[in-house]
Amino acid sequence: YSYREGLQSILQEEPDALFIGEELSDRESILMVLKAVEMGSLVFCFLNNSDSRKAIKKILNFFPKAKRQEITRRLCAALKAIIAQKLIVKQDKKGQILATEIMLNTMEITELIKTDRTGEIYSFMSELRVKGMKTMNDSIYELVKEKLISQDTAKEAGFITPSVIES
Repeated sequence: YSYREGLQSILQEEPDALFIGEELSDRESILMVLKAVEMGSLVFCFLNNSDSRKAIKKILNFFPKAKRQEITRRLCAALKAIIAQKLIVKQDKKGQILATEIMLNTMEITELIKTDRTGEIYSFMSELRVKGMKTMNDSIYELVKEKLISQDTAKEAGFITPSVIES
C-alpha cells in the first residue's frame, strides 16, 4: 500500500480514533483527514510548524483561493486543538526540554479563522490562558522563569523579547 491507499483503506473501517504518523504534506491527505473527522473519527496528525497560526495557514495554503472558504469551514468544524512543540537546549546544556503551545478551538478562534484574522490568534490565546491555552512565548517564558533555559537561549529561539524576559 502507498500512504494514500493505506489511509483510504483505514477510512473504510470507520475507526473511532486515527493517528497519522506521517506529516500532512499535500491536499489529498488533508482532505482525507477532514473526511475522517466528518465521519466521526478522532484524528491526531502531524504538521511540521512552530505554532498554531502557521499550522492553520499551512493547511489552508494547500488549497486554491476558490476552495479556501469551503476548506476553512470544514477545518473549523473538524479542529479541536493544535499542540505545537519545540525542544530547547537546557540551561545546564545537559539535554533538551520541551516548550509547548496549546490552542483550543473555541468559538472565538473559529471566528478568527473564518474571517482570515489568524494573526490575532496569538493575542487571543494569551488572554485566555485560564481556559487551558498557552502560547509558545508563555511556555518559553515559564522555562526561563524556572531557570530551565537561559535568557540567551530564549532570545536565540526568537520567541521572547528581552523586555518580556526582564519583566
